[in-house]
This record gives sequence, structure tokens and C-alpha cells, in this order.
Amino acid sequence: MKNFLAPLFLLVFITSCSVEGQNIEVSESTPEIEREQFVVGGKKNNFSNIYGNILNNNSKELVAHTNGQIDYLACQVGAEVDSETLIAKISPDVADTFYKNNVIQLNSLREQILNQNNIRRSTLLNFDSQIKQLAFQENDLNTQLINLDNNLGILKNQKDLTGNDIGLQLESIIEQISNLEESKALLEQNKKETLKDIVVNIENLKQQIYNTGNKSLEKLDEIFGVSSENKDENDEFEDFLGAKNSALKAETERQITYFLSKGGASLENLSDEDLSNEIKKLSDLLKDAAEVMSNSIESEGTFSKTTIDSLYNEFLGYSDAVLGYKTNFDKLRNAIGTTGLKFDSDLKVLEGSLTTLNNQKTNIENNGSQNSDLTFDTNINNLENQIDSLKISLKNTSEQITNTKESKISNINQIDIQISQIQDSISRTSVLLQGEKIYATFPGIVKEKKVKEGNVVSTGTPICVIVPEYNSLKLEVYSPNVLQLGSQFKYYKEGEFLGTGSIMTESPVKNIQTQNYTYEGSINYSQLKEGDYLDIVVTNKESGNDSLGESKKDLEIWLPITYVKPRLEGYFVSVIDSDGSISERSIDIGRMNYGEVQVISGLELGDTISK
Repeated sequence: MKNFLAPLFLLVFITSCSVEGQNIEVSESTPEIEREQFVVGGKKNNFSNIYGNILNNNSKELVAHTNGQIDYLACQVGAEVDSETLIAKISPDVADTFYKNNVIQLNSLREQILNQNNIRRSTLLNFDSQIKQLAFQENDLNTQLINLDNNLGILKNQKDLTGNDIGLQLESIIEQISNLEESKALLEQNKKETLKDIVVNIENLKQQIYNTGNKSLEKLDEIFGVSSENKDENDEFEDFLGAKNSALKAETERQITYFLSKGGASLENLSDEDLSNEIKKLSDLLKDAAEVMSNSIESEGTFSKTTIDSLYNEFLGYSDAVLGYKTNFDKLRNAIGTTGLKFDSDLKVLEGSLTTLNNQKTNIENNGSQNSDLTFDTNINNLENQIDSLKISLKNTSEQITNTKESKISNINQIDIQISQIQDSISRTSVLLQGEKIYATFPGIVKEKKVKEGNVVSTGTPICVIVPEYNSLKLEVYSPNVLQLGSQFKYYKEGEFLGTGSIMTESPVKNIQTQNYTYEGSINYSQLKEGDYLDIVVTNKESGNDSLGESKKDLEIWLPITYVKPRLEGYFVSVIDSDGSISERSIDIGRMNYGEVQVISGLELGDTISK
């Protein structure tokens, strides 16, 4: 590079700096020429050289995202628009191959989601069955453990109280049997009354669910106009209802049709499990209806913001209420099982104790004098061994339940991800089949109309061009390296320093073709125009002009290029020695950057040079 640049610098200096070629003689009548001086310092090599372009973002082109015919067009040149102005309606071309393929794809996707839901249901049933069996096993082990603990206590108590007195042992056992039988009868009565109360509460809750379900469906039909009785009731605001998300609106109407076809009263004929599932679907439907309202466009007089907000809150309130009913309904359903299990478990404990006491009673009555302290000790030891064995089995069963629950969650999550992906595909495909409504999405003035009403368009066809009401010159910065939000940079135009700016966006995706990341920079545009090319230097936050106290290995020597004298034999600088004399010194140079050149050798930090 040294041999290549030397002639070039020499030519530049000869043509543009010819004063250096003149002989200036210093005498009493000639004042000494004041030389510009530069003290050699250092700086860290921590900057990146990148570039940017000034773009004109003053116009935005709206394009079609589906194939079809333009049924409605409102983009007269010069017309003012806002973010909610409807620009065009495109009806799908049902004869188009693209449309037919999407119909086939949509049907296939619906089959897939049906299959996935069936798989999800069977997977849930399988895991729930395993968990239920293990829970029964765990409950049975707990009951056995309680029985053994009770029996152990009874034996130890009898040994302490009666010893070898057979008469006292028999009296104690008969008294305990009588007490336990009374407790058992009372427990059975409590079980019967408690379960009866739960059933009554479930029936009352069901009635509330039916009433709220019917009321909310009537309101949905009134607003969305799904049934034959109400299909014309919402004509005046149909185009504004859910206009920002037509796919969600269409799916909501489909779900309303589903519930209306079943009829609210038919919910009474469902099993408890099916009713719980239907309640969840209804709650989701009402939540979607609220979301449709939030995606609606207000229309003065026919569909005001107040009306939209009121309906949004009403549907969301219905959704929360129905979901609350489901939570309580599921709790009561579970309470029947858990309460029954708890009573049954307690009854088993009592029955186990009764069996043990009756066996002891019979044994004493039949064997009498054969009972001794040795018999007590043997029985106590046997019970303790059984208890230890049961505890190990109980621990293993609990671990099995935990592992099975974790496997259930993992498997269901994987299925739900697949269902979600299919649902997203259904939504995207449904939009293509329903046509499209194109809105301005920002305030501005129509600059150019690209199509006419009645034209057939395809995906990507320009519809119109709108100039935003704000001025939006934009700097796009292209860097091969990742930049941080807020990174500072200097920018130059044709070598002239214009100012400093900062990175205001992040772009994690690299352009495959250019291998650059694209960022937007914040700068002063007063001296710039569309199409300007900028050189950009990005420095680290800790960068800057470093003092001479920095370690020399961390610093590089850079000079303004005007201090370097290129000649055929190399590069030279004028060094001012400590006594004030000037001598020329040969240097080796490296990189160049915006009016500066890197010095590889020939100078040291602190040297003073002149032009």
C-alpha cells in the first residue's frame, strides 16, 4: 500500500499545495512564517466505519394482499385521509386457482385441527386415568397407613393399661368398639348430607349458567346479526364492526352460529364434563367478541366510540362472569369426588380399627390366658415393619404421580403448540378467502391512485400512494456488526464532518444478500437531502481521545493527513526537536480514515510536528 499511495499523495500535494514547493527565505525584512503544530497523541482502535443513506419516507404505497376485484375505492388524488379511512374493498376471485387452492388448504387445516383436538382429548383422558388410578392407590396406602398407626397405638395403649389382665383388656376393647360404631354412623350421616348440599348447589349454578348463556347469546346475535331474525339489524354499522380484523370477526360469527344452532336450553342435556367444556367455549367466544369491538372503527352517528366501548365492556363482563361460573362449577364437581373420597377414607380407617378390635376381642374370648406381654411385643413389632414398608410404597406412588403430571403437561403443551400453529394458518387463509379491506392506517393526503374501481388485482398490486402529514426524511444505517440501541456515531458527507447522531432502532436480522444489519439513525437533516450518502464512524461508549497516560500498546498514532509529506521514496513529517530545530523524519503509515492517517512507525506519543 505504501508504494501505491506515495505517487498519489505526491500528485495531490504538487497540484493542490504548491506553496510547499516554493523556497521561502527568512530575513530581517521577511517575518518568520508561523507553522501549525500538532502534538502526537493516541487513541484506541475502537471505531467501526460503516455507511448510511438518506431516504425519502414522504410517501407510502398501499398494496393488495389478496387476489380479487376492487368493489369499492376511495382514493381521490388530493383527498385527506386519517388512520381509519377505508381506502378499498377487494372481493375474492372465486374462480381463481389461488382462491380454490386456499379453499382446499382451509378444509385440510380444519381437518388437521379436528384431529389434533381429538389427540389432545385422548391424551388428556389417558393421563388423567393414570393419575386417577395412582391417586386411588395413594389414598388406599394412606388409609392403610392410618389404620396401622391406629392399631399400633391401640396395642401400645392396651399393653400399658392392662398388661396380662384379660378381663380389663376385654372391657377396654368392647368400650372402644362401641365408640367407633357410633362415630361410623355419624360419619355416614354427615357424608350423605354434605353430598346432598353439593348437588343442590350444582343445580342452582347450572340454572345461572343457562340464564347468562342465553342472555349473552341474544346480545351477540343482536350486534353481529347472525340469525335470520337479526341478520339485517346491524346493516348500518356492519362495515365498521371489527373492520381492523376481519378474520377474527368471521370466526366469532361462526362460533355464534354454532351456539345458536345448539340452543341455550340444550345445555341442560349435556353431561357435567361436556357442560364445563361448552362454558369455556362460550367464555372464549364472548372474549373474542370484545376483541372484535376493540378492532372496530367508530362512525359518527351510527357506531360511536361510546357504543363500541360499552359493548366491549359488556361482552368482556359476560366472558368473565361465564368463566367464573365454570370455575365454581368445576370446583363443585370435584368436591363431589374429593368429599366422597375423604368420607370413604375416614370410614375405612374406622372400619379397619373396628376389624382389629373385633379380632382382638374374639382372640381374647377364645384364647384367654394365652395373651401375654410377649404377644403384645410381637404384634407391635409386626405392625411397625408393615408401617415402614407402606411408607416406602407411598413415597414411590407420590413420585409416580408427580412424574405423570409433568409428562401430561409436556405432551399437552406440544399438542397445543401444533394446534396454535394450525389456527394461525387458518386465520391467514381465511383472510385470503374473505377478501380484504384496506385502510389508510395513518393521516395524510392521497398523492396517486394506481387502480380503478372494478379492476382485478393480485397480491402486491399497488392501490394508491399517500403522503403522510409529517416530514419523514430517514437515515438508514448499514452495518456488518450488531449495534446497540443508543450507540453514538459521527457522520460525514464527502469527507466533511457534519455532526453526531445515535442509533434509534435495533435490527436483529441480517440481510442475506448484503450481509448487513439495517438500523435507523437520529441526526440533524438540515444540510441533507434524499439520496445523500454518508460515511459513519461508530465508537464504543468508553471511546474518545485518550490521554498520554494510556498504555502504549492500547493506543494507535493518528495524524491529520495534511501533516504528512508523500515523496517517491516514502512518507515524511517535520518534527520539532526539543531545541526548537526542525528535522524531517521518515514514517510508515497504515489505514486512513476521514482526513486522518495511522502511523505504524517513525513517531512516538508526545512528539511535536509541524506542517
